[in-house]
Amino acid sequence: MLSRREHSRAELIRKLAAKGVEGEVSAVVVQDLADRGYQSDARFADMLARTRIADGCGPVRIRADLRIAGVDEALVAPAIAGALDYHGTAWIDVAREALRRRGLASGSDLAAERRAFALLHRRGFDGDTIRAAIRRERGVDADS
Repeated sequence: MLSRREHSRAELIRKLAAKGVEGEVSAVVVQDLADRGYQSDARFADMLARTRIADGCGPVRIRADLRIAGVDEALVAPAIAGALDYHGTAWIDVAREALRRRGLASGSDLAAERRAFALLHRRGFDGDTIRAAIRRERGVDADS
């Protein structure tokens, strides 16, 4: 499983359980993999956060995905911050790119604005970032 992509500790244990491996045995095996450096929740969190940002997801969605994967809360914030630094961008720019990819960057009517807001909200951006991204895409100062 680890040869294809990174997995969180909890994911590996769930997958092993689905294959019939007992809980205690899978926990020992996964711990051994972690001790040997083959499995790392921190590395998994970094990979997931970088991938989600590249896909146009926001911090709320990334945080939820990491929690679902069973990543320790202490690893979540550093992974998200590191991924944002890796991409050399800010959340508003990630949101604007998501709008451009979906063709929602243009359009000045209320319906287009609602579609843009809904898309970014589903992707995990907060309201302030969404409003700022929409304003900037329309050429309106984000601080007004």
